[in-house]
Amino acid sequence: MTHPSFHIVSTMQSRASITEAGRTRTAVAKTWSEMPPTGQRRVDGFLNGAPCRFVLTFGAGRGAVTKFYAYFEVRGQVWYIDTGDGYLSDGASVDFKD
Repeated sequence: MTHPSFHIVSTMQSRASITEAGRTRTAVAKTWSEMPPTGQRRVDGFLNGAPCRFVLTFGAGRGAVTKFYAYFEVRGQVWYIDTGDGYLSDGASVDFKD
């Protein structure tokens, strides 16, 4: 019997902080294999102080809870953060160490 081969991508993660409308919260940034081909939205904000365009998506999490995510790229590596119960807002600032 043959087994299908799977491409396994090691996942890295880092603590992140998200600042929107003067409020800061913590999040976890994780690596992903590729940027989503399409996103529901794109917003301009800041990543570690530099301008960045985030690709935003959403999907059903465990137990039919809708999860929102922001994807971005750093030195060729795709990262994403769970943005909670809504999209990342335009002008938001994300800081993290990769």
